[in-house]
Amino acid sequence: MAENKTGESGHPTTSTNLPRQVADLDSTRRFSRFEKVSLLVQVLFLVVTAIYAGVAYFQFRAMRGQLDAMIESNRMSRQNSVDAARETRESLDLTRRQVLLSELALGVSRESLEATQRAWIVLRGLDKPLNLSTDRQVISFDLENVGRSPAMQVVSRNGWSVLPIEITLPHDPLASVKLSHIPYITVIGPGQTQRGELPPIQLQQQDIVGLQSGSKVFYAYAGVEYRDQFQISRLLRFCLFFDPKLGRWLRCTHYQEVR
Repeated sequence: MAENKTGESGHPTTSTNLPRQVADLDSTRRFSRFEKVSLLVQVLFLVVTAIYAGVAYFQFRAMRGQLDAMIESNRMSRQNSVDAARETRESLDLTRRQVLLSELALGVSRESLEATQRAWIVLRGLDKPLNLSTDRQVISFDLENVGRSPAMQVVSRNGWSVLPIEITLPHDPLASVKLSHIPYITVIGPGQTQRGELPPIQLQQQDIVGLQSGSKVFYAYAGVEYRDQFQISRLLRFCLFFDPKLGRWLRCTHYQEVR
């Protein structure tokens, strides 16, 4: 049987319970050390976490600052680009206007120079009135260069026709009538005159009666082409009709052109 003993406190103790109490005390001590270690680990974890959070926060602020700086730099670059593009566009517009003004001034100067220095061939009139007879006749006219430069490669296409008064002269009567030509002339200098002729005229009796009664009209016309020092093709077209009552030549209301 187990032996009961009384301790100094007067309480009975059992010799078999002592090892259990010692084991419980060791377990309690070990648990307390584990809690301390666990608490220390938690504290260290919290400290590390706080440090990491602090570092991350400052890194975030630094990155946010860099991002803001990049955004501002990008905005400034965009604004600078817009300003530069506007200034370039304004400069181009100004240059374009200056070029247009220069071209306009140049064109006006060229036209003024051509108008004052070009060759001008004009008709000086037919040399005699029309003879209302069946006789063969030749009527001449003078072409004069009243310009300040020579007229070159002059060619004159001349013609005549007798038409009823109710018929309008065709737009290009030279295309359908008998023509006479002045061959190419080397030059008609300023102030010089060149003689031209209508094709030989021989009126029919019915044409003479019509001209005398006013039911027909005798037309004389020519187209003169030439060039000048500006290497531009020039043209003189004229039309005259003979008035038997007045006995002289009058200008037609159409088929007149000078260029």
